[in-house]
Amino acid sequence: MSKPKTGLIWNAAPWTSRFRRRGDACLTAFQVEPKLASCAAPNCNHGIVAVADTDDSSPPVSWLMSVEYLMSNPLGEVEMEGHDMTRDQLIVEVSALKERAADLESSKEGLKRTVEALRGSQEVERRLIEENQLLTQTGQIVSSTLDIDEVYERFAAQMKKLVDFDRLAINIIDHEAGVFVFKYVSGLVQPGRQVPDVVALPNTQTEHVIATGRTLIRGNLVSDRQFAGDSSSVKLGFRSTIMLPLFHKGRILGTLSLRSRKINAFGSREQSILERLSDYIAPAMENAELYSQRTKAEVALRESEERYRSLFEESGDPVFISSQGIIVDANQAALDEFGFSREEAIGSNVEDRFVDPEDRTRFRKEMEQSGFVTDFEAQLRKKDGTVMDCLLTANRRPSSDGTAQGEVQGIVHDITDRKRAEDALRASEERYRELVETAQDVIFTASPEGMFTSINPAFESLTGWSRSEWLGKPFAELIHPDDLPQSLEMFHRVLGGERPPMFERRVLVKSGEYITGEFLTTPQLHDGKVVGIFGVARDISERKRAEEELLQQTRELAVLEERNRMAREIHDTMAQGFTGIVLQMEAAEQIMEDSTGALAERLNRARALAREGLQEARRSVWGLMPQALERLPFDAALQEEVRRFDAEGQEKTAFNQSGKRRELPPDVQTVLLRICQESLINVRRHAEAKEVSVNLEYHPQEVLLSVQDNGVGFDPATVQNEKRGVSFGLIGMRQRAEQLEAQLVVESTKNKGTLVQLTIPTL
Repeated sequence: MSKPKTGLIWNAAPWTSRFRRRGDACLTAFQVEPKLASCAAPNCNHGIVAVADTDDSSPPVSWLMSVEYLMSNPLGEVEMEGHDMTRDQLIVEVSALKERAADLESSKEGLKRTVEALRGSQEVERRLIEENQLLTQTGQIVSSTLDIDEVYERFAAQMKKLVDFDRLAINIIDHEAGVFVFKYVSGLVQPGRQVPDVVALPNTQTEHVIATGRTLIRGNLVSDRQFAGDSSSVKLGFRSTIMLPLFHKGRILGTLSLRSRKINAFGSREQSILERLSDYIAPAMENAELYSQRTKAEVALRESEERYRSLFEESGDPVFISSQGIIVDANQAALDEFGFSREEAIGSNVEDRFVDPEDRTRFRKEMEQSGFVTDFEAQLRKKDGTVMDCLLTANRRPSSDGTAQGEVQGIVHDITDRKRAEDALRASEERYRELVETAQDVIFTASPEGMFTSINPAFESLTGWSRSEWLGKPFAELIHPDDLPQSLEMFHRVLGGERPPMFERRVLVKSGEYITGEFLTTPQLHDGKVVGIFGVARDISERKRAEEELLQQTRELAVLEERNRMAREIHDTMAQGFTGIVLQMEAAEQIMEDSTGALAERLNRARALAREGLQEARRSVWGLMPQALERLPFDAALQEEVRRFDAEGQEKTAFNQSGKRRELPPDVQTVLLRICQESLINVRRHAEAKEVSVNLEYHPQEVLLSVQDNGVGFDPATVQNEKRGVSFGLIGMRQRAEQLEAQLVVESTKNKGTLVQLTIPTL
């Protein structure tokens, strides 16, 4: 008999007794242990039949196969305990049992999958519990401080435990400005995207999230570059990003974004975590921001109070604080100004300081209606009774309970000196107005465009024009055409800030004639800027006629005096010359018998003296000719003298004139001409010069004449002893200069020429 194959059975005990092989004693001798079913018959080597570790009474397939093996054994039929069963019946039963065993095995696999799913579900549940714990912990952490920087740091640390990222950024949105500001960044640095960079919203991922109000996940930035900044992110190695809006009380405060260098690093799990975390971070940000603002406001308030107290104490103007009209505080300036001690001032009534009851009533009324007064002008009384003019500025500060009956803060500015100055100014203006209106001279003002802006009544009496005819019209239409260019030049100089000396201009009167006016103009200033000109004009027509008459008389006297002088010079020079000739002729007669050669020399000398005398006579005749100064203007007469000198001799002579030409008094003209003539005569007689220059220079307060040659020169200190003629000429020139208080300078050096310079003051 072959042994049955060993097979596992499921709780074999209830089954072993059901089967029995005829003639096989060992089948009935099965003993069932708790976990081991084995054959206990004598001399049986069936070995272990089944091992069981369950309460399930259904036999496993392996045991049924053992039974099937036994049933197929040809030794005999198997009988059921209490039943007779044929082999076919047993096979059918076994087949049924096999089907049931297969169903049980399938159920076992389903149960195994169920267990595995349950275990996965338990892992998910465990992870969710852990995430919930971290989320709750994060909420507690970020809510535990009002320091916004600490909120951000703690939030980032907790976030790292839940979601892997390479960069975290929190932005705050400025909706009005259309920008967002980086408030916190953790992780990799991205240029242009760091705290506190400000970025414009258009064409950014942030703008998209704000517009949609939903989370945006982008799994591959390399293939999805649709926003500004994407290229920069890709260059830095970022591949995926997630950004969600931070809502609080229905509005978007900002955005939270994560970036990773991995593709598709963020999915629904990360979105869920971030959206739950945003419920914590947004209120925390709002609270921290409010706390920060409140802290700043408190600091600003303290600083403001400190500044106010400092200003209150250090103000140079009196400052007071009152409550219901009673002074509760006053600075030192107020105590000093009004003469009270602090004890006297505190508790006194503000309205007691008003001098005029109407000012007191008006002040109270304006404070009740408006709650403030500005530059309220009133007279206030000091402790000693002194009255001062003041400007009072006060405002009512709201009380702590919000009612209008708060404290009043006031500042007092003493304007007593200013009021006195204003009164003095008004009086001065009245006097000025009276002076202008009654003045005999024309007083006028003109705009920078040259239009008359004011004219006093004297204008009408002097010109015959009415003031209304010329107010707003250009002054240039009154000026003689020949004087207009100089007048316009002077006008622009005054507008440039100059204050020129008096000048004369011819002015048109209503009769069509021109009168001569003497003008004095100055810039008209306002706040340091020239806004026009101020002028005074006086009719000097009568004076000009008198001056012309006096000038004519002076010219005639000068001519007469000059003729007398020339007569004396002719007598002195020509008489001496001719006397010399006589003496030489007499000497010639005495020596005629002695030497013919000596006689010739004497005659030559006599001839030279006669020729020189003739030249002097001609010069004197020219000097006596009336047309020298009467026929020609001074400049032309001087130039003619130089021309004649140049034509009569071998010297190269030049005449130069510079400066602005003006009319000179007759005596000045005469002295200049005569000293020029004398200087040229000295050059001709003594200098042996090749070049001579005569220069006439007009200066604002003087006129300068210089005659310079490049001749042999002389020593001015010794010339009187050596050359009598030159000495007499220098003396005459100095005398002429002294008559006009002029300065005559003669500079000469041996072989280096001579300079004669005459300076005559003209003012």
